[in-house]
Amino acid sequence: MSGPASERVQNSALEEMVFTDSIPYSNRCAKVKQLSVADMFAETIRRVVNNESISSQYLV
Repeated sequence: MSGPASERVQNSALEEMVFTDSIPYSNRCAKVKQLSVADMFAETIRRVVNNESISSQYLV
């Protein structure tokens, strides 16, 4: 989020906005929650190394 986006989110009717930490976000906003993708990436790498399927990991 760039420019005044954090301020706009904070002042909006949104209860919470969630996104991953795959892109740096330095502006802090009480309504913004960042989720780490580290565990997901680690599991994907482990599956690739062991010649296992990764598609089941990403099915919702």
